[in-house]
Amino acid sequence: MINSNWVPGVLNYLKENHNRQSFFIITATPQKEIEYIIQKLNIRSYFNEMIGSPTTKKDAIKFLLNEHSISNKKSIMIGDSISDYNAANANQLQFVLRKTNLNKLIQESLRCKMIVNFYNG
Repeated sequence: MINSNWVPGVLNYLKENHNRQSFFIITATPQKEIEYIIQKLNIRSYFNEMIGSPTTKKDAIKFLLNEHSISNKKSIMIGDSISDYNAANANQLQFVLRKTNLNKLIQESLRCKMIVNFYNG
């Protein structure tokens, strides 16, 4: 994961907006591992909080909304899997699918906003 390619535009978006928007990471990656990765990438300061497994994505969203007094009506979840979509849907969050070569089947079945990168979708 540390050596994975960045989604085009995401690092610039985080740098330019982390002081005016709240960013959270919710991942199936184990908690200690995601903390290590974020530290090694030197991007910890861009995120309010990170939650990894064993916490489910659905429970992580619910916790973050409550803990940070965030309205689900003013929030979105960007993800690339059906588990991301289901977690957002269970918490009544708008979901944006990041299209990849690995999720073409769900691209065809979901009815939601979709993006390719953080430049122009």
